[in-house]
Amino acid sequence: MFPHTVTVINVDTSKNPCIINKCIVNDVFFYNKKIISQESKGENYSNTYNCVFSNRALEKYLVPNEYVNTSDKFTLIENKTVIIKGNVSITSLDDLDGLDNWFYVKTKVDNSDYGEEELRNIEVTN
Repeated sequence: MFPHTVTVINVDTSKNPCIINKCIVNDVFFYNKKIISQESKGENYSNTYNCVFSNRALEKYLVPNEYVNTSDKFTLIENKTVIIKGNVSITSLDDLDGLDNWFYVKTKVDNSDYGEEELRNIEVTN
């Protein structure tokens, strides 16, 4: 049900140069759709990305105020966390230009604290 692996990039821009922490997370469901949005005088094609972290994937998750820059854990912060499909290596944010299937987290739906344990999850989208 959760067949994918993603790379979660947490970026700390408070230091110069910025610190990039990479965490490989298994047991996620990553999918994207091409949508058509109306622009001023026409239509624009763009991709929407969704990533669902299963309860097993959330074993590596820390809430933002508990997260310390580390590569074996991750957090999800809107407009700061990057999700990339697959296991990839990057050394700077400029490396994202050469990759497909990645997005900055724009919204987060946290279902990690209620319901049956194996159904708990967090979903993020762009």
